[in-house]
Amino acid sequence: MTGHEADLGRSARLHGAADQAAVILGETIEPLEARLRDLDRQRLRAAMGIEAFEAEYAAGRGLSSERVVELALANRA
Repeated sequence: MTGHEADLGRSARLHGAADQAAVILGETIEPLEARLRDLDRQRLRAAMGIEAFEAEYAAGRGLSSERVVELALANRA
């Protein structure tokens, strides 16, 4: 897996984690934010392929909160 592919997978996992957090907290997303989220997911699906995106997204939904923070902060300079 290249660095770019890993970044795409990381993004898909973070989308899954964000959705899971919203469900747990009972939060809803504003229409503009939902549109931006949907556009980013479309971009990720196109770049990764649907199956790869769905696998990473599902993995993100199962992450612990500690792991989500680690993933979100990974590779920051």
